[in-house]
Amino acid sequence: MTLELLHTGLARALATIAAAGESADVPLADFIVERTRDRSQGDWSTNIALRNARLLHTDPTALAAEIADLLQVHAEVARAEASGPGFVNITVTTAARAAVAAEIVAAQSGAESEPGSESIDAAPETIRVLQAAHAAACRIERRATSAGIDSSDFAPETLAEPREVELLLALTDAADMMISASPIHDSQRLERSLEAVAEAFCDWSGATTVTPTIDEHITSTHASRLVLDRAVITVLATGLRHLGASAPERM
Repeated sequence: MTLELLHTGLARALATIAAAGESADVPLADFIVERTRDRSQGDWSTNIALRNARLLHTDPTALAAEIADLLQVHAEVARAEASGPGFVNITVTTAARAAVAAEIVAAQSGAESEPGSESIDAAPETIRVLQAAHAAACRIERRATSAGIDSSDFAPETLAEPREVELLLALTDAADMMISASPIHDSQRLERSLEAVAEAFCDWSGATTVTPTIDEHITSTHASRLVLDRAVITVLATGLRHLGASAPERM
């Protein structure tokens, strides 16, 4: 589930509540959706209720609870609940979370054809980290392809390990800014999101086997991991272009 779709679902829930309270014509405030710092609190958190409670003449915690209830009807949402002074914490299903990897790969050709925003200056050490991660992901892809892994056997429900979850969430956050080729105004957030992808990728690739050993059969899990690896390649390559740097396949 992309952040764009999640944002849309939240906006519709808020509009439904506003209409029910005879506030359909009230201009509603924008809101942010960001990764939770504590994964036990879900995948994503939003301040939608805090931003709009006063406009709708209601309490932020009550509004957050209403929004969470409406989100539960979405098949992609595993859990939604009010938290703290008026936040809504959302956990998406394993399949919805992993489907983002396939969507990123599917968007690859379109993303590569777009120059994106003007290049952003980044620290040389950041560039090196991102380039090294990109080259490592390309190496994994070459090995998997040579082994005959077919990415068409992608099964999103197999990407459920904690390191895979972290990598998928990092990819979703980064792709939200870049794959749509929309202008990037927050260069620091771009760098942080790309560094998070590189870090999560290193953790995942160091503990996960994409290409099975000679004694193992190739399964849909290997195919799904290959798609995840290709999503990393796409996001890092796109990010490096925004930073005005190359995306080497070998280092």
